[in-house]
Amino acid sequence: MNSWRVSGTNLLFIALIALCGPLTHLHAGPHDGLPVLNEDWDRSTPRRSMRQYLDACRDNDYLSAAYYMDLSGIPRSQQQKQGPELAWKLKFVLDRTLWVDYELISDEPTGKPEDGARTDKIGEIELGRR
Repeated sequence: MNSWRVSGTNLLFIALIALCGPLTHLHAGPHDGLPVLNEDWDRSTPRRSMRQYLDACRDNDYLSAAYYMDLSGIPRSQQQKQGPELAWKLKFVLDRTLWVDYELISDEPTGKPEDGARTDKIGEIELGRR
């Protein structure tokens, strides 16, 4: 497996988990490197987070979409550049591989207990070998 596919796999896994967990604070660690935007954020449930992320992507507003991702693994100095890029890459993959059914995503702040803390499973994407 080449290095892009490995990093792409890691990106997809991390991004899906980050998107599906409710994030309750606008600037709590995972977004310290992003500029402050005057937006109404509703990340109170996994379903609302996913819907807002996809809406921002459909509007080509990948900076806003990055606020729905956990960027804590990226140095603050790189979040403003990499956050929107990662948001675009995730949307690219989702558009080609997974239909997001909002009804399958919890609209409860704690998500689905059977999926684990801070996660809601919305589907699986099989990565093929070339």
